[in-house]
Amino acid sequence: MAIIEALAIIPTIKKIKKAPFSENLELYVWGDAAMILSIIAASNINFNTVFIPLLWIVILTGTIIYMLVLRKGTVNQNKPVTQNADPTVV
Repeated sequence: MAIIEALAIIPTIKKIKKAPFSENLELYVWGDAAMILSIIAASNINFNTVFIPLLWIVILTGTIIYMLVLRKGTVNQNKPVTQNADPTVV
């Protein structure tokens, strides 16, 4: 089951490669935080209660880093460009 969950992110990774700003970075950060908190809050620590959240921490953190690296040299085409109406303002 863990392998299937790990493979589920592949289409998203391909999408991020084509359009780095297509995914919301904040959702991945919050998802990562939620997995960390679920490990901390687990009352019974064993392989079954820690492995899946730990796997998702690795996947989400890797995805966050991948998005940041791809976004570094890319212009956000989803963000509308606004022009200042006052030509004297720089």
